[in-house]
Amino acid sequence: MRVAFFGTPDFAVNSLRRLIESGREIVAVVCQPDKAGNRGKISCCAVKNYAAERGLKVFQFDSVSREGAETLRALRPDVIVTCAFGQFLSEEILSLAPFGVINVHASLLPAYRGASPVQSALINGETVTGVTIMRTVKKMDAGDIILSEEVPVGEEENFGGLFERLSRVGARLLDEALTLLEKGNAVFTPQDDSLATYCKKITKETEKIDFSMPAKKINDLIRGLSPAPCAYGELNGQRLKIVAAKVRADINIEGKAGSIVQRDGAVFVRCGDGVALSLLEVQPQNGRKMDIKSFCNGRRTDGCVFE
Repeated sequence: MRVAFFGTPDFAVNSLRRLIESGREIVAVVCQPDKAGNRGKISCCAVKNYAAERGLKVFQFDSVSREGAETLRALRPDVIVTCAFGQFLSEEILSLAPFGVINVHASLLPAYRGASPVQSALINGETVTGVTIMRTVKKMDAGDIILSEEVPVGEEENFGGLFERLSRVGARLLDEALTLLEKGNAVFTPQDDSLATYCKKITKETEKIDFSMPAKKINDLIRGLSPAPCAYGELNGQRLKIVAAKVRADINIEGKAGSIVQRDGAVFVRCGDGVALSLLEVQPQNGRKMDIKSFCNGRRTDGCVFE
């Protein structure tokens, strides 16, 4: 099977690797254009770096729908696979390959259609999520499902850990789905649009912690945004990212939401429901990530309040 693979971030690398290991012919890898990172340094995406290591043809289009159809048609793919690609596809691209376009999506569709399914599942406190392999159609993440698999969410699992686990599950399911397509055994199950939920891109507004919320809700936000970009609070006019925390219902803190107690190298914050949140790992503004004991060295936060 000749495959054109569309993907950009780390999540997609495991799927591309699995396709190569399965012996499928990768006729093209398409990813988003390089972007300027910190201090103007150009940053290449994970898929481009991996594809280059494997000697694959890599194409980068500002819009594959406007610029890439002729190039892809000449390569005669049997199927196009998309995995965290980040661009909407035109009808011309969707109909270009005989088997169409197959997508790897990191949720149990129709739940969490959209750009941030892994983060949003954690932020919303889900205990189960999953991966869906589906046919791509014009409407976002609404195509018929070929395969899906539930994945339990660890109580203390963060975005980084869940992201990697779902990536491995997605790679395996993709391989299974393409085998079904090749053998003519794939069964396409329509989604129930009445059950659809949606998630948006993570924004700076998403990242700021509102300490008037319950402790568990705040901790879920921290888990959903760690290890990057991280949720943060404003403390003494400085942004403090919170990388990891733990709900501590056994700790009593007086005062208003956001009030801090520092004791014995530990920092506890009162949340909106009166329950304390123990900060375990933080990153001061313009600083490095550190455990809370290191943060407490030379710093006094006792009695301070997150803004």
